[in-house]
Amino acid sequence: MGQYRNKEKMRNILLGIVLWCALASCSRWTNDDELFTQTYTEVIIAREQFPDSTQANKRVAEVLKQHGFTELSFRQRFQELANKPERLRQILDSARNRARRIGEQEQKKEQPQKK
Repeated sequence: MGQYRNKEKMRNILLGIVLWCALASCSRWTNDDELFTQTYTEVIIAREQFPDSTQANKRVAEVLKQHGFTELSFRQRFQELANKPERLRQILDSARNRARRIGEQEQKKEQPQKK
């Protein structure tokens, strides 16, 4: 049973990656846009996971570093995007939607374990 679940999880992850790649290739997003979106998604998740601001700030710093940003370079990229309001809106909406979907997936994973 455990192997079946692992195979199903792997299949779902691969399917998600394929769908994401298909959607990304259809859009006019650059690699920089995608990197910023993924980073911002993880920042949102970190802020939601840790109610304590000290812990959240530490996790955010780790996320930025993992994606090759410093706090300053991340802020600068945000400011660059602010000069393109439509692009910024798309990126922020995408990040929020991704964070929401990840949260929903995590809740679904936890539900069967609670029974």
